[in-house]
Amino acid sequence: MFNIKKRISALVITALFLAAGGFTMWKLYTVGKDGLLKKIKDETAIIEDAVGSIETEDIEVKNETVKKISGKTAKSGSGKKTKTAASDFDVKTETVVTDNDIYEPNISVKVNNLKFISNHISLNKNEYYQYSTLNSNEKALYDRIVGAIEQSKCVVDTFSLNMENDTVASVFQKVTADNPQYFYISRNCITVFGRKQSRIKYLIILYSDGVTTDSYDDNIKIEKIANRESINNKIMTLKNKADEILNNIPSNISDVYKEKIIHDYIAKNVKYDYVAAENIQNYGPQLPHAFDLYGGMVDGSAVCEGYSKMFQYLCYCVGINSTQVTGTYEGGNHMWNAVKIGGEWYHIDLTFDDASSQVSYTYFNLTTAKIAAERTIEKSKAAVPECSAAEYSFENVFAVKITNLSKAPENYEGAMEAIMTTNDKNVYFWFSSGVSGNSNKRISYLKKFCLSSLSGFYRNLAYNGLYLKNEYCQSGNYIIVPLK
Repeated sequence: MFNIKKRISALVITALFLAAGGFTMWKLYTVGKDGLLKKIKDETAIIEDAVGSIETEDIEVKNETVKKISGKTAKSGSGKKTKTAASDFDVKTETVVTDNDIYEPNISVKVNNLKFISNHISLNKNEYYQYSTLNSNEKALYDRIVGAIEQSKCVVDTFSLNMENDTVASVFQKVTADNPQYFYISRNCITVFGRKQSRIKYLIILYSDGVTTDSYDDNIKIEKIANRESINNKIMTLKNKADEILNNIPSNISDVYKEKIIHDYIAKNVKYDYVAAENIQNYGPQLPHAFDLYGGMVDGSAVCEGYSKMFQYLCYCVGINSTQVTGTYEGGNHMWNAVKIGGEWYHIDLTFDDASSQVSYTYFNLTTAKIAAERTIEKSKAAVPECSAAEYSFENVFAVKITNLSKAPENYEGAMEAIMTTNDKNVYFWFSSGVSGNSNKRISYLKKFCLSSLSGFYRNLAYNGLYLKNEYCQSGNYIIVPLK
């Protein structure tokens, strides 16, 4: 175990053991980010027609908290905390050598499948990203594993596929990465190796109810069985929650609008589980639900993996492709997502966009170049799509764009459409990096070109019955003004 003083409250290490007895160590944590909400004391300052500057003395910080909206630091009166997590993206394989045949255990209660929601066209499983990167033989094993889980079975016959242990473990890992809905499948598995054959004969899948995990004795006979009825109850609870969320996403809007609605729901309704993260060393082979889909969806509490898997699952439900991405941030490992919008892939990080006072879009639909500016991406364990497009970046779709402080803003009609379609409560003003001027000058610009009752933007808002409040939030190149 490593201990990084002051900067990291917990660093978690899990191991993927392979047949030869060697191992690969993966560790995963994430540092979160919080928003800085500023309010103008003068009730009329933000909406007056005259152009003027707002001095810094006229701004107060709510809750007397100072926090960088980029998430790189977190300083507050309540003390410093960082967001840390462990990866159940890793698989620990226990290899058993025997020439005996292994039979499916006799378990009377079967696990029901978590079906995707019917009012949307869900993503076809053949499109799942990790599956698409496999060769034909590996896909055959992947399909057998998925088929076994869908039929509530434990034993997968792998002998005819002629695979070595590390390949079997790798494919099982990709199944768990592609299928967050299998939250009841343990991150560990058992592989059975024949003495006379240099190949894996069986893969044994372990189920878990969150408290008990299936276990087998030395003769590969099941001795402890996870409560299947408890699993089914959780599946039904999760399905009901998914129905509730997805019923509020129109099926006839574009994918990028659906993506934002999902993003905003998670950022507003899921809280980071510091307790789960900081006590990881005390857990057994099955991590608590904070590390899977159930934690975020039902409990409203998760670490970075829970955020990532919830986003991935909800995207699947509405027909959007998404995959998990692992990497490092400031020396520690982290999990986020890649998402496919308009035929192109983008990076998105819900953990970092989950701010305490204001939803952030700093990590919404980024290119690989932008995400790599402060992170490294792990590609040796799972494939990661290249993200180079910018068409569906947040500023290009949802923001009123300002590229010149002497000219009217751009894309305000597109921003208006996005606001009304996604039922947003904010207007996002994006200032390009080439625009000079401090915060006061940018506020003055908004008052002249956007908030004056004579401006085209103001008239468009008013025509649709929308009016801006007298407070704002700054996030990088954005000034965010809430609607009344």
